[in-house]
Amino acid sequence: TNKSYIQHVNGDHFAFAPSGTERLRIDSNGNVGIGTTTSIQKLTIDGGGVSIDNGWNAQWGANASRAYIQGEDATGNNRLILGTNNTERLRIASSGNVLINTSTVSGYSDRMLTVHKANDACYIEVRTDSDQQGGIIFSDGSAASAVSYPGYLAYNHTSDYMFFVTATSERMRIHSNGCVTKPANPAFFAKGTSSWIAIDSST
Repeated sequence: TNKSYIQHVNGDHFAFAPSGTERLRIDSNGNVGIGTTTSIQKLTIDGGGVSIDNGWNAQWGANASRAYIQGEDATGNNRLILGTNNTERLRIASSGNVLINTSTVSGYSDRMLTVHKANDACYIEVRTDSDQQGGIIFSDGSAASAVSYPGYLAYNHTSDYMFFVTATSERMRIHSNGCVTKPANPAFFAKGTSSWIAIDSST
């Protein structure tokens, strides 16, 4: 029968071996390895996960300026929270809703993403290189085909225009000079608030 033991080798490390198999090692640098004999961090776990009871959290830094991850609380409120500077920044509620800078889920359950900034304007930024375009895409599938992504609005930085797509076809474009055009037949274009509107059905 394999016997449990604690091993100390030439001041190099401590090894803990229940039933004759090493399970945990503390090396000469103070690093702890579980399921491994090599740990390059303060704690390395190999071959399994970590399970923590209600009210768990992990934090980095002093309490006043800590960054932290917090899971289910002591009352069983099942959510995941990420914080920086000792302040909650992002929350995934038990319903799957994602909240940024707020802990309050919308009264409408279909609001899967809520972004908030107190006492100020709030924007969502899509950033690309100056020769690319960015936008928001609406899909009803996941296949790599236009049919699954029939609607979107985007901004082209190369030519500085915004365009709108429905049913996989561009329907309207706002150019850098303010002109609005509709590429499909019949075409139209408009400019200004009181100057002129032209309709062209010949194309």
